[in-house]
This record gives sequence, C-alpha cells and structure tokens, in this order.
Amino acid sequence: MRELVTGVLGRDRVEEGLSRALDLYLEELAQRLKPDTIVLKPGVSELLARLSAQPGVTLGLLTGNLERGARLKLEPPRLNSYFPFGAFGSDSSDRYELPTIALERAWRHTGRRHQGKSVVIVGDSIHDVGCGRDLGVRAVAVATGPTPAERLAAERPDALVDSFANVDLALEAILS
Repeated sequence: MRELVTGVLGRDRVEEGLSRALDLYLEELAQRLKPDTIVLKPGVSELLARLSAQPGVTLGLLTGNLERGARLKLEPPRLNSYFPFGAFGSDSSDRYELPTIALERAWRHTGRRHQGKSVVIVGDSIHDVGCGRDLGVRAVAVATGPTPAERLAAERPDALVDSFANVDLALEAILS
C-alpha cells in the first residue's frame, strides 16, 4: 500500500493514514470472504495434508499479507490449522526480511533450528524465489499465480511446477 500511494500523497501523509487504511482493508476483506468466495487451486488441500503427515516436516506461512488478512483468507477452506506460525507483511514491510522472521518462529515452535536446503520456500512470484535464494534455502516456484512459468524459471528456482494438481510431483519438488 505504501508503494502504491506514496508517490501521489507523500510519505508523511501515507504513514499518517496507513493504520486506518489497513484496518478498513481488513474489515472489507472479512465481509467479502465467505466459504463460496474462496476457490482453492487443485491439489492444495491434499498437498498440505500429506506434507503435514510427513515426519520432520514443519509447515509455516510466509506471506506479504497482514497476518489477520492471511488468516481470514485461510479460514473458509479451513487451512489455518496447517500453519501454526508464520511471518507476515504485518511483521515487516520488507518481504525479504520475512523468511528470517519465519525461521525464528519455527525454532520457537519446534525447538529445532531450520537452515540451509532443508528449508523450502514455496511460492508463485519471483519475489518468493528471490527470498529463498537470498536466504540460501530451497525455492520451489509454482506457476498458479499471475507470473508466467517462463518468468519464474528465469529466476532459477530449485524446482518449478505448473500447479499442485499432481500432488506426487509437487511433493517430490518440495521434499527432494
């Protein structure tokens, strides 16, 4: 939101009104999100169920959305229980700081340090791949968002899948 309007309104005015704007966004999001408005991408539910059943796998949520916004979006399809912790845009406005925050919370949640290629960031944007690369962890790109597969591939993720519809292939990309 800052990036979108700072050039028009100026930094001071944006910072002054940001909290209220975010509150309004969350209120509107809560009103609009109903069970029939959320359509999961194919394979997501099965993939999360199978990942969460894997010994040694810890799932966390990493998103640029505010935590409340992310939780609101995950509630209708009942996915919040898969993500007991995470890092969110409400933790930092710099998306590239979020993986470090998530790893600290993973440590607090599990008592184990997660590092290197045992950590996997899965996402549909070049920034998700960049976050993984910058942190030295595994980055798995999925071409289900607005970024075309060719553009994701150009960022050199460790793995790239077209979707999660083939859950076995997605599991192999994430766990290998």
